[in-house]
Amino acid sequence: MRVYSLTVNGTDYEVVIREVSGEEVAAEVNGRPYTVAIRDIRDTAACPGKGAASVPCPETDDWQPPRKGGAAGAGGIVRAPIPGQVVSVNVRPGDAVLSGQKLLVVEAMKMENVITAPHGGTVAEVLVKEGEAVNQEQALVVMGDSR
Repeated sequence: MRVYSLTVNGTDYEVVIREVSGEEVAAEVNGRPYTVAIRDIRDTAACPGKGAASVPCPETDDWQPPRKGGAAGAGGIVRAPIPGQVVSVNVRPGDAVLSGQKLLVVEAMKMENVITAPHGGTVAEVLVKEGEAVNQEQALVVMGDSR
C-alpha cells in the first residue's frame, strides 16, 4: 500500500493505492474508494536526458533503460512488493517480455497482486515457484538484456 499527498489545481488530496493488478488499481481518494482502469503504463523516469517536466521516451525498440547495479549487462531484479504466496508464474527463463507484462501473481491477505515487468527485456531467471511463500523485497525474477 502506498499513500500519496497530492495538490491538484490548489486542492489537496490524499490518495491511497490499495492494490494494483494488471488491468486496474484499487485506490481511495480522500477516503472515497475508486477502481481505476489501467490503459497504459510508461516508465519515463529512466529516459535518457529527460526530466520530470519533459515528454515520455520515444517508442523505439532500440532504447534501453540504464543499468542499475548487479553484474555487467544485468537488466534488473523484480522484487516482491509485499509478503505473500506465489499463486502463478507466467514466464520462464528466455521469455521475451514487454514493459508492464504479467510475470507472476502473489497473493496476500486474500488479494491477488500481479507483478509486472518494469521494462521490456528477456527473463534471465525465475527465482520462485508456485506455492512458495515470499517476503517483502525478496527477489522474484531477474531481467536480462532488452535486446
